Amino acid sequence: MKQFQTVKELMGSCVKYFEQQSYLPLRIDRYKYLWKRKLISFMVQKSILYYNPSVGEEYIHSKIVGRIITSYERDIIRSINVLSDFSGKWENQHTSLQCKHLFAPYQNCCLGQRNENTYQN
Repeated sequence: MKQFQTVKELMGSCVKYFEQQSYLPLRIDRYKYLWKRKLISFMVQKSILYYNPSVGEEYIHSKIVGRIITSYERDIIRSINVLSDFSGKWENQHTSLQCKHLFAPYQNCCLGQRNENTYQN
């Protein structure tokens, strides 16, 4: 897999992986909806073509952080976290380490304790 992917290419890779891992179609559709409605529109507005975990972090800091987080916003954070974790699998080790720690401030307060099966239904 190439090091730089557009967000649409990365989304396609994620969806393919989720299908291979037997994720529920409803969960896959939810991620795709949030990526398209929230993340892609943010990236278009900022003229960002390639996704990396810092793009997700920027979205969260500019759109969500600083107030009480709703369940819908937790879903947005979770969808961005999944995309960031997935992108980190193919980038260099430094980026992967950043990816693992990217959402640490949000995991305890918003997403709960994370484990290997957090995103599988």
